Amino acid sequence: MRRELRFRSFDDIRSELNRLGRGPVETTNHWSYFQIMTHLTKAVEGSVKGVKREMPFWKKHIVGPLLYRLFALRGYIPKGIKGPPSDRIEGNEAEAVAQFLKALETFEKSGGPYSDHPILGPLNKKQWAVFHVMHFANHVGYTKTKDK
Repeated sequence: MRRELRFRSFDDIRSELNRLGRGPVETTNHWSYFQIMTHLTKAVEGSVKGVKREMPFWKKHIVGPLLYRLFALRGYIPKGIKGPPSDRIEGNEAEAVAQFLKALETFEKSGGPYSDHPILGPLNKKQWAVFHVMHFANHVGYTKTKDK
């Protein structure tokens, strides 16, 4: 079961992480909370440090930007977009959350340049921020505190 979350800002993300921090946290899909937070950290870091992935011109400059506009207009990333399969991996959740928060802070302070998204194409800082908020909501929707 996935919670349908909608966030508008990094402050909303921090509030949700504080709520989940009262945990313990369980997930309702294949990935552990550690994996979700590690994945989200890599996405935020990649927007600043660079994501290398070649894609055809039409995908990078036509399809990707159209997808981004659709997601941003709706305010969420629809479920069902498949990532690479992986086995469930457990790890230090508190450390993974701390790394994610550090990555968000680095992103907020960054003046660019920003990487192209590997699927959505070129994004500026504002667009990356919108993406990160939606991406967080998409994945963290598969978490809940065990007492809830």
